Order: sequence, then C-alpha cells, then structure tokens
Amino acid sequence: MPQTRYVLARAMRRNLAYIVVINKIDRKDARVADVLRLTRDLVPRPRTTAEQLDFPVLYGRKEP
Repeated sequence: MPQTRYVLARAMRRNLAYIVVINKIDRKDARVADVLRLTRDLVPRPRTTAEQLDFPVLYGRKEP
C-alpha cells in the first residue's frame, strides 16, 4: 500500500480526480471488499471534498 498512499497523496495535492482500480478480482483469495475499505481509509477526511470521496472504482480480472 505504500505506492497507493504515495500516488493518492500526489493526486490530492494537485486537486486531481482519481480512479481506484482493484485488480485480480477473479482469484479465489481475492479480498475485494477489504481492499476497497483499506483504500477508502487512506483518504484523509478533513482535507477531502465530497467529489473526491465519490471516486470511481474499476475492477480488473484476467480474461478467459
């Protein structure tokens, strides 16, 4: 998660919109809900606008 934290902080400093991509959701050991919760926990609430809290989430999987 250090890379995620770094990229998120840079985007927020520049007031950029961001998109969360959760990859490999087709694996048996995928923890999609946990990963999304952990990612949301990285967003500092006091410095965040409502628009930034409503970020899109894309889910990736391996093609059959």
